Amino acid sequence: MDTMLSIVTGNDIRPDDIKEVVLYAGSNILNPIRYPIAHDELEAKFCMPITLMSFVIFTRSAMVVTTGWPQIVDTILVAVGSCGIACAMFGLCIENKGANILLRAALALACIVVMFHPNGNIAMVAAAFVLPATIIGVRRDRVIAPPKSELQPQSIS
Repeated sequence: MDTMLSIVTGNDIRPDDIKEVVLYAGSNILNPIRYPIAHDELEAKFCMPITLMSFVIFTRSAMVVTTGWPQIVDTILVAVGSCGIACAMFGLCIENKGANILLRAALALACIVVMFHPNGNIAMVAAAFVLPATIIGVRRDRVIAPPKSELQPQSIS
């Protein structure tokens, strides 16, 4: 937007001077809502990590009330828990479907402890397990389900 504004103001361009504006963007920008009525959480664009973070301030209040080390510790705990929840929801850690579901459920439960347990020491111990498990889970997901090599063409409708 800033670049477009500087081009327009720097060259004295008027609306009548513009014939066409071509915009290139990914499908998530061009078609953010594909389903008028959502039938599941993926169609609804529901984001569990952000929803949980909206409630975590009641347990990790130092994150918003206190400055200094307590704020840093609570912020790190929430970040680790949120990343772990995202990995548990969307990651693919093991090719065996049943074992994958159990592993991701255990990770999600540990993340809930990290974010919502009132005892900070217990939350830190859980975070010590969640952080490496999340890193390993993301690395495994990239091996089992690698991203597509290039952008896929998308038509605007």
